[in-house]
Amino acid sequence: MIYGHFRVSINSNLLIMKTKPLLQFTFFLLLLNSFVINGQPWELVRETENAQRLLEISFSDSLHGWMVGNKPGDNRAYIIQTDDGGETWNEQVSSLSDLLQDVHSVDSNIVFILGNKSIQKTTNGGDDWTLVEMDTANLNPTLLDFDFVDSTAYAVGDDGTFLKSTDGGDTWTELSKLPSYGFYKAVDFTNPDTGIVVGGSGTGHAALRTTDGGETWDSLAIETEVEGYFAEVSFVNDSIVYSVGRAGKVVKSKDYGAEWQEVTRITISSGALENTSVYFQDADTGWVASVPMAGSQVALINRTNDGGETWREELFFTQSPTVRIDDVMFTENGTGWACGMQSGLTLNGEVIFKGTGEEINTSIFNPQVLSSKISTFQNHPNPFSSNTEIMLELNEAADIQLKVYATNGQLVNDLFEGMLPSGSHSFTFNANSLPGGVYVSVLRIDGLFLSRKMLLSR
Repeated sequence: MIYGHFRVSINSNLLIMKTKPLLQFTFFLLLLNSFVINGQPWELVRETENAQRLLEISFSDSLHGWMVGNKPGDNRAYIIQTDDGGETWNEQVSSLSDLLQDVHSVDSNIVFILGNKSIQKTTNGGDDWTLVEMDTANLNPTLLDFDFVDSTAYAVGDDGTFLKSTDGGDTWTELSKLPSYGFYKAVDFTNPDTGIVVGGSGTGHAALRTTDGGETWDSLAIETEVEGYFAEVSFVNDSIVYSVGRAGKVVKSKDYGAEWQEVTRITISSGALENTSVYFQDADTGWVASVPMAGSQVALINRTNDGGETWREELFFTQSPTVRIDDVMFTENGTGWACGMQSGLTLNGEVIFKGTGEEINTSIFNPQVLSSKISTFQNHPNPFSSNTEIMLELNEAADIQLKVYATNGQLVNDLFEGMLPSGSHSFTFNANSLPGGVYVSVLRIDGLFLSRKMLLSR
């Protein structure tokens, strides 16, 4: 099992965080220190252990969504779908042997899926899938991405493959081959005529722009500190476009691709990252998902609120099993979705995370603010061998929640939730069935979170 792990900074042995009372958190607390969480959590809402990998997400509205990927073990397509805004996800029974790379949902019934070797369509919500017609000189293309703008659609792949549809995706024709730079991994059009494709290889990147619907292309000069392919491109509006890729690079253009600047490189101390997905709600607010490259055990989501000038980590994963995030997006009602897979010695399967998109202001409260709520929060004895008493001294009546977590973020005991009057209170944490080690008691008091480390000695 994996849990919501968050990027944190060392404070002391006391964790304090202010947030909305109804927002639920899963804390990742490391060893003998406590930490201040540095951003909004994304809730883990689905995980499996059946070797599935999810690559792409598409919602036609806030209720109806699709995610696609593959089952690497048997080279079969993998499709899941929701009709209730992600409360439940249902696997679509599929005999498709193609490995799926992308999905586009027109509405709750009409959906297109892109495989390495085919494009397929359903008109009845996934009950039946039919191959769409592709007129291509390349008899065995490897398709990697497609994009729909009204009734016009485009698809790209390796060896310069570029397909176009003018009837809403029902038939596809190959236009002239794109210059070959290894592969073209992503395509995005801001209108039926103007679009950008990006890709490349491990040693170089490629970016092309068309303003006549793919008839002709201009090569785009994008200077970056590191070489390597671009993995995703996304128009924010008719002029602003972002692209992300290898080694954590994020580039931006304000004139629909004519000139570019590298706005940031997302890096970590333990290794290199590859940016896999970029999504912007508006010109200012956007997210970039990243996955580990060789030697790294980290995957994360970064957020900007100022058009890419500054970025901060919103979701941070580390430790085994390794988690990779392949796509991130938001629905029309502001709900965020991220998907990918987990892999480790014993676990391999899909993961889905859900976010609210709301900004959470975090701050370390000074002793005066703290003392207005509570004057005592400790356990005795500490260390302890079997049971310990967690004691609270409340200065006023408060709505509290008291839980105990292991250091890997797993909830081990839900001790209390509800209103308490002012005064002294004590709760017994029975650890007879638990292994020795460090545990963390987490207290929520009127939206303020505090924690204490407790050492179980065997």
